[in-house]
Amino acid sequence: MNTLFTAATAALFALSTGAMAATIQPTSSDGRTGDDAATGARGAAELAYDGNDVSFYELNYGETVNFFFDGEFKSPGSVLEITNVVRAEWDEYIEVRVGIEGDESSFELVDQGIISNLTAGEQVFTFTPDTAFNALRITDVTLANADFSIYSQEERRAGFDLSEVSVTAVPLPAGALLLLTGVGAIALRRKKTA
Repeated sequence: MNTLFTAATAALFALSTGAMAATIQPTSSDGRTGDDAATGARGAAELAYDGNDVSFYELNYGETVNFFFDGEFKSPGSVLEITNVVRAEWDEYIEVRVGIEGDESSFELVDQGIISNLTAGEQVFTFTPDTAFNALRITDVTLANADFSIYSQEERRAGFDLSEVSVTAVPLPAGALLLLTGVGAIALRRKKTA
């Protein structure tokens, strides 16, 4: 009886935790590994996923950086720009795509299209529901979208400052955990009777 009670408790725990989705950060990227003195750009790509919202990776104009995740993710995701306040005179823009590493045809633009730093704080984006991806592609599109009437392109030097990126992990299916728990309970019961 204790075995069945334990199995039921474990199954209940599996159902509650399996449905929860955790936010995860990338594990690697193909961005710069250090400061780029030639362009005045600052930071290594790792600073965009180091868990510190003060450090950042400043994208060069038109630069694309890919972030890779250890495991799959689903919608939604988010980006945080270091400015973290509305700066209409220093507007910067990015395009965000999600896809499968190594499969160029899989990349799709997130629902929000172009994201800017004109909205303060974390910018949440969504994409095809119930589809799993493992790569996030961010391209700076400031040149095509910014108003350079206050500060010129040369005065600005570079584009969007990525402070943190994250996505929603694919949760382990509760049904699979429940099945494994049940099979384990049956195996324990058979062993005990034998």
